[in-house]
Amino acid sequence: VKKFVEQLPVAIEIIVRSLNAGHPLTTAIALVGREMPDPIGSEFGLLSDQLTFGSELDDAMLNMLDRVGAEELSLLAVTVSVQRGTGGNLAEILENLSNMIRDRGVIRAKIKAISAEGRITSVIMAVFPFGLYSMIVSLVPNYFDPIWESGYGTQIVIALLCVMAFGMFILNRLVRFDF
Repeated sequence: VKKFVEQLPVAIEIIVRSLNAGHPLTTAIALVGREMPDPIGSEFGLLSDQLTFGSELDDAMLNMLDRVGAEELSLLAVTVSVQRGTGGNLAEILENLSNMIRDRGVIRAKIKAISAEGRITSVIMAVFPFGLYSMIVSLVPNYFDPIWESGYGTQIVIALLCVMAFGMFILNRLVRFDF
C-alpha cells in the first residue's frame, strides 16, 4: 500500500497528460496500467480490464479500492465519481488531487522526522536503567546487597518495572502517529 501511494501522484499525472492530449479516461487508465511498474501498474491494468469488460467506472474503482485499501485511492474514486456526476475539468481536478497527495506525503515525512527524537528517547529511556544497574553491579558488586537482604528487593523491582512499562507506554503513545 505504501508503494502504491508513492506511485499514485505520478499515475494521476499520466492520466492528466493523457486527458489533456484528448484521450478518453478509459484510455488514460489503460496507459497507466501499461506504463507504470507494479503495484500500481497491475492494479490500473485490472481496472482497465474491468472497464473493457463492461463494468461501470465507479464500480471498478470501488473494486480497486477494496483490493488496495489506500485512503488516497478513495480520494481518487470520489473525485472521479463526483466529477462524472457534476461535470467540470477532470484534468484540472486530478492535477490538484495529485498535488494534494504529494503534499500529504511530505507532511507525513516531516512528522516522522520530527518525532524521531521522541522515538529514540523512548528507546534510550527503556535501556538506560538496565545499563545503569549493570554498571553499578560490575563496579561495586555488593552495592544492592542491603536491598536484596531486606526481603523487599523483588517487590521493588516488580514495582519499578511496572512504572517503567507504564511510562514507556505513555511515551510511545506520544511519539507514534496514525496518519
